[in-house]
Order: sequence, then structure tokens, then C-alpha cells
Amino acid sequence: FPSHDNTRRRGQGEAEVSSFGDKLGEFGKKAAAAFAVAAAAAAAYAGKLLVDGVKSAIEDEKAQAKLAQTLSNVTGATDKQIASVEEQIKALSLANGIADDELRPSFERLVRATEDVTEAQKLQKLALDVAAGSGKSLETVSAALAKAYDGNTASLGKLGIGLSSAELKSMSFDEVTKKLSDTF
Repeated sequence: FPSHDNTRRRGQGEAEVSSFGDKLGEFGKKAAAAFAVAAAAAAAYAGKLLVDGVKSAIEDEKAQAKLAQTLSNVTGATDKQIASVEEQIKALSLANGIADDELRPSFERLVRATEDVTEAQKLQKLALDVAAGSGKSLETVSAALAKAYDGNTASLGKLGIGLSSAELKSMSFDEVTKKLSDTF
């Protein structure tokens, strides 16, 4: 026959197990609520990413179309040449970690100044180097190089990249780009 102590201990054990089960049930309810909130937040964020991705794709398509138009109007580039420029921009983006939406306007500005795709490619490479070495934005450096190509070197002097106004006035554009290439 079981003793009275054993019955009492068994009762306590059952109460503790029951209490633990209640706590586990409460935890499960709280965890389920927390997971539901997290799932809703994740779904909202995924929706935002989807919308942002669509907007980004639309902007990217507009930028591609704008560059294609500039290439066609300024240099008479063919569809094949325009596609080649896009491939080059993608490669530059991957190699330099710079978004293509920064590279396209830079390249477009340089094409308008030089009216030559090959020359614009050379200047964009230099612009990338100068921007990386000086901490200036690619847009700012490209605009300064484009102006210098057109004969106005004042913007390059304002960049603070080691060329004085006097030096810039006395140097040819080729000398300026050589000096920048050596420096950066």
C-alpha cells in the first residue's frame, strides 16, 4: 500500500507537471503571436522591396534609354555599339563597385563633350580613378573633365586634386590627363 507521503509527492509532481504544461502552453501562444507579427513585418518588407525593385528597374530602363539616345544623336552609334557600351558599363560597375546609375550619367556627359565613344571611355576610366583617389563624386569629376576637354579647366582646379590654376592654364588637355593618370 502506498504511504500517505508517496501520494502527497505524486500529487505535487502532477501539479508541477500541470503547471509546466500551462507555462509551455502560454509560451506557445506568445511565440505564435510573435511569429505572426514577424511574418507580417517580413511580408510588408518583401512588398516594399518588390515595389522598390520595380521602381529601380523603371529608372534603370529610363537611364539606359537616355544614354542610348545621346549615343545615337551625338556619335551616330548603332544599336550594336550602344549594346556594347551597356556591357562595358555593367563590367565597370562590377569591377569598381559603382552603381550603373552613376556610371551612365558620367559616360553620357563625357560623350557629349568628346563626341567620341572611345575617348569618353578613356576619360571615364580616368574619372573613376580620380574620384576614387580624391574622394570626389564620379559625377563631379566627370563634369570637370568634360569641361576641361572643352577648354575650361577651372572646374578641375576647384577639385583640389593637385593641379593649380596656373598649371592647368599652361598645360594642354593631354598633359592634364597624363598628369592626372600619373597621380591617380
